[in-house]
Amino acid sequence: MLVMFIQIVVTLVVFAVIILFIRHSLQNKRNRYLEQEVEEVSKKHDKLLAEVLQPYHDSSDKLKLSRGKTKERYEELSEGFFSILHNAKEAQQNLDGLRVTRASYGSVIAVLPRAKSQLEEEFEKLHKLKQELEDFDQEDTHIASLEKEETANIANIEKQLHSLANKMEYPLTNLVQKTKYLKRELEEISSQIEQLDSMSAKKDLEHLQNDRIELEDRINRLHTLLREQRDIDSQFEFKEKSSLPDSYERFTLALKAWRS
Repeated sequence: MLVMFIQIVVTLVVFAVIILFIRHSLQNKRNRYLEQEVEEVSKKHDKLLAEVLQPYHDSSDKLKLSRGKTKERYEELSEGFFSILHNAKEAQQNLDGLRVTRASYGSVIAVLPRAKSQLEEEFEKLHKLKQELEDFDQEDTHIASLEKEETANIANIEKQLHSLANKMEYPLTNLVQKTKYLKRELEEISSQIEQLDSMSAKKDLEHLQNDRIELEDRINRLHTLLREQRDIDSQFEFKEKSSLPDSYERFTLALKAWRS
């Protein structure tokens, strides 16, 4: 009877040891898995820090050089990158302080999903801000290109007016003054671009383009009137002035009004 009792006790002890060993192994396995997750999140934070540093420095450098509304936009972008940088460093410090033990397992399990979610949110913010910075930089290049195009357009208008004035023997004062006004606008836009104030330059370029198109339309209408004059002059070349129709006189008066 005693032997049987001892066998039962030994068996129970063995089962208890086996159960404790299994539980300990499972806990160690869970701990290792959780440690891997923490390490993975930590590596992603390192990646986030690496990706945010360059655009943060780029936007901060351009902030120091820019002016006006462009400066305000670079300031917004720089602050956005800095916020991500700050949050990533703070989260990384919190992760570095996590130690997965039997006692801390539950708390680590509780905070890890939120840490992952915040990390994804920061990556989304970063990608959005990087795209905005890239688009903004491309806009700067585009505006500088438009300024060069407008410089060429206005130079062409000046050339046309000079040619027309010589042919017509009229100063075309109104059109010439309008061209000078466009040149002053263009000089201001060029100054804005040099000061990296592309947003103000863009707004003023839109006004300049509208004014330039309106002036080109007037010049084109003047070209049309001149062609019509040549046609009419050829029809009435050998007629006395007193015998010309009223329509010819009205046309001549209209042309003189355009010449001024």
